[in-house]
Amino acid sequence: MSHRTPTQPRARHRRLALLATAGLAATTVTVAATPTLAEPSTAPVVFDDMEHGDPFNNGWFAFGSDTGGGGIDPNGTDLPPGTTGSFSLQTGWGGAPGFYGGFGRTNPTDLTGVDHFNFWINPDGGEYTLEINLQEDDNSDGAINPPDDDEFQFNCAIGATGPCAVAGGGWQLVSIPLADFVDDGSFLFGGNGVLDAGPDNGELINVVIAVIGDGTAVNFRTDDWVFSEGPLTQQASILIDDFESGVAPGVSCPTGGLPLGFCTFNDPNSTVSIATTETPPAPLPGAATPN
Repeated sequence: MSHRTPTQPRARHRRLALLATAGLAATTVTVAATPTLAEPSTAPVVFDDMEHGDPFNNGWFAFGSDTGGGGIDPNGTDLPPGTTGSFSLQTGWGGAPGFYGGFGRTNPTDLTGVDHFNFWINPDGGEYTLEINLQEDDNSDGAINPPDDDEFQFNCAIGATGPCAVAGGGWQLVSIPLADFVDDGSFLFGGNGVLDAGPDNGELINVVIAVIGDGTAVNFRTDDWVFSEGPLTQQASILIDDFESGVAPGVSCPTGGLPLGFCTFNDPNSTVSIATTETPPAPLPGAATPN
């Protein structure tokens, strides 16, 4: 990354287990099912889950360019679907075509045993590139200095067809192999040229995103920046019933057992009825028409 960032204070790193969940299914009733996968030997390492709701007091920083600028803020309403958190991070940028500015977080982190960087993103429309930079403290002095340290970059292209994420496509989980980050000597030109952030060769200090645009506004929300062994995957769902058959399941339950399907039951002093309808009182969130 050829755009200089301010020196940031050292921050404590955390390790937390994170389960990535799927988006809202276009069905009325689902039950989550975990795919059968080999258990990773290294637990996911959370760089930030944004739950502090206060980025600038938790190691985050932002910077503009000579011809552009923007900023970051917490967002308590637009969150990845199916997650249990309370905050994401929102950011907006603009300026002359080219480098608008950027943002990132200082959080010294041991990447031993992980091989992917994952994050959720909800990008508005437009065509732009996010230069994701991993800045490594190669000489273990607890700081980032251009002559001493390494920086590794991945260009995440956002647009109508991605390929990193689809603009206007809602929340998406992006998983990038660390092997796809390339050594970028334009800003940090020291180090050994190998992304090997760990206790023996200096930790990862910063994750920094530079925003490159075409002159139009860039706005998106992001959440759950996590390093993991293997890509994080969205949780599968098993459909119980989408009620699209149009058959009203209002059949009394037989005595002595339950049938395969729907039935109703009640005490002698009450009544119950259920039916399907093509005109529900309110649309189901995330469901296609009809629902």
